[in-house]
Amino acid sequence: MLNVCIMGFTERRDREISNGTKDLYDHLKTRGLSAVLLRWDDHWPTVAQFVSWRRDQVNVFAYSWGCGYGAMELAKLLPDDKIENLVACDPVYHHPRLLGRVSHALFGSKTIQVPKGKVKRVIAYRQKKGIIIKGDPLSQDDELNILEGATH
Repeated sequence: MLNVCIMGFTERRDREISNGTKDLYDHLKTRGLSAVLLRWDDHWPTVAQFVSWRRDQVNVFAYSWGCGYGAMELAKLLPDDKIENLVACDPVYHHPRLLGRVSHALFGSKTIQVPKGKVKRVIAYRQKKGIIIKGDPLSQDDELNILEGATH
């Protein structure tokens, strides 16, 4: 199984301060598991092509814009049910264009729509003062395929 770790806006591969997504990636690699580390704004058609080429299922771990933009773009581009688990930590909606972000902030809801049929299981975590307060498994068969997210 391939583990895709998608960093948020504030995370970078070369940072010396703690980076939760990179820490998870390093942990997976030291355990001998197949993993890739990506940024929220990577070129998703290329990533999807690489992931689709693999025969096994995929786990996606995404933080902030890594979920609200990166993971959603990847899910749209992959075949149905290719993503076994999407683990979202503090998911934040992000539109790729400035006008879209302004419009969404003024008139839209602060939700992230997980593409139907693309993800088998979604687990969302939200932090409050460093403490995880929510970890709800969401089923794609239900109407619970919306993640609450802030815009920032």
